[in-house]
Amino acid sequence: LDNKALLARAREAEAIRQRCTTDYGRIAKYVMPNSYRYDITFTGQGQFQTTPTQNESFDVHDTTARSACSVLAGGTLNYVAPVNRRWFKLESQDGNNKEFLDEASDVMFKGLAASNFYQVFHESLVERSAFGVGAYTFVGLDNAGLPTFEAVPPGSFAFEEDVNGLPGAFYRSVHLTVAQVAEAFPDYKPEGKAADVKRLLHIVIKRTWVDDAPKEEANPYLSFWFSDDKLINRGGFRKMPYFVSRFMGSAQNIYGWGPAHSCLPDIEALNELEHVLDVAVEKMVEPPILAPYQESFTASSRPGEITYYDPLAGGAKPEVWQVPTQYSMGVDRAEKKRQRIDSAFMLDVFKLFSSQTRQLTATETAELANERLAQFSPTFVRLVNEGCLPMLEAYFDKLLWSKYVFKSQMPQAETLKY
Repeated sequence: LDNKALLARAREAEAIRQRCTTDYGRIAKYVMPNSYRYDITFTGQGQFQTTPTQNESFDVHDTTARSACSVLAGGTLNYVAPVNRRWFKLESQDGNNKEFLDEASDVMFKGLAASNFYQVFHESLVERSAFGVGAYTFVGLDNAGLPTFEAVPPGSFAFEEDVNGLPGAFYRSVHLTVAQVAEAFPDYKPEGKAADVKRLLHIVIKRTWVDDAPKEEANPYLSFWFSDDKLINRGGFRKMPYFVSRFMGSAQNIYGWGPAHSCLPDIEALNELEHVLDVAVEKMVEPPILAPYQESFTASSRPGEITYYDPLAGGAKPEVWQVPTQYSMGVDRAEKKRQRIDSAFMLDVFKLFSSQTRQLTATETAELANERLAQFSPTFVRLVNEGCLPMLEAYFDKLLWSKYVFKSQMPQAETLKY
């Protein structure tokens, strides 16, 4: 295989990502201040480097967007994949193997509940709500047969779409210590001390997309691990292990867009307005003092203190000045911007039930649920098709080809239609 061609393809995909995600830094500052992103660059002869950049948040004065993002992510998780309710089921296409598929559905549901899936999936939904794209990966089954997942932060990956709009190639930056690299890849001896950090590149790509792929390779997806420009591991997958979901799609941007993109001007304006209002309150509580030149007293605006002045000195009485008098106008402006931000993050959808002041009838509840689904439907369908179904297929496929023992009769994996 031509390693340089693979690295060149990764560079091209990363260049596209950088052009499509120019607002990430601004969004992270106001919506996810503790997030970081990796600027993936290639230098020299295909050498892979990543530089983490921390987002500063010391001048953030409003948390409306952060709270809205959290509510949207939590509401999406509860609506799409509730922990306490069965939200998926395997069904046969030809009417056969119903007992086995029912058992497999139960095994998968319990496996996801006992694993770190909901934690990782929620993290990807937070990033999806903030940046418009969220990704995570199915690592495999642990020794207990439970699935294991990892979050993939936006900015640490690039990808290419296949004809179905799903990742056909995925390029991920991974940071591991030398000790972790040696443990993960026993045949590779990395240089450096055990605690030194190595920056690796993981490429997963469709076998049919690689011109010189070996014909004997059976896996539909090829896997390559690079350290700098050196190939350190090669393998394959039956299913794409990386899952990418966009909040909304765009013909010009495969990374999509999210609520923060549509209301970013309001987020930034509200942040500045809250700063101005804070200053206004400080001036109202401790106003600036206008006093005569060469006054013989020291004016103080602290509670309980007395300022003495000479009443016989003409015009020597101190007075406040430039105190804001239209504070309520600023509050009204801030509230309108806050409402627009909440609306962009679809908080009104999740408040349909909580805002009711009386007991609803079954008919009214159903009508509200339908209204909620109608508003949430476009991004809901995209999340199911991009973030849920591919994961369930990869998990089920892993169970079929692993040594997991089912109680019911297990069919041949190649002939199973579901």
